[in-house]
Amino acid sequence: MTGQTVDLWPGTYGITGDLTIQASGVLKCSTCDNAKGSGVTIILTAEGTKIGAVSMAAGTVFNLNAPSSGAFAGMVLVQDANGLPPGTTYTSSYNNITGAPGATLNGLVYLPNSSLTFNGKPSATGPTCLLLVVGRLNIDASSSLDSKGCENAGLADLPIVRTVALAE
Repeated sequence: MTGQTVDLWPGTYGITGDLTIQASGVLKCSTCDNAKGSGVTIILTAEGTKIGAVSMAAGTVFNLNAPSSGAFAGMVLVQDANGLPPGTTYTSSYNNITGAPGATLNGLVYLPNSSLTFNGKPSATGPTCLLLVVGRLNIDASSSLDSKGCENAGLADLPIVRTVALAE
């Protein structure tokens, strides 16, 4: 979508194929309330034997937060990895979320078999929680992650990382 706005309702959305937002596009949920725990979960599901990827161009505005309760509590963006048919692959092993200044995601972004170039921040209102589970990560510009509010955002019992290493 080039320069278009998609305003979602709170809930769960399954997308077959890729989620692509061109420059100046807007993906948001204006009726969601992070402080009250209403939000969206977007699940990239299999289309045949391919699972879609995410591509949000520079200049994209995205403001999404995960729901704090229900089956997908705490999850804002997920590549399906459950019960896939043998031979399932990804349409692309590369995901790109490079939004405009002020773009926010709140919750878990789960792309475990893909790489991600990321530029974004957690929401400034309500519980702040932005975690990434990806195969490879490139953080671009002034991005930030935060786990302080993850329990209130629907992600309880997070593992504790005791050792961090940077590899090239």
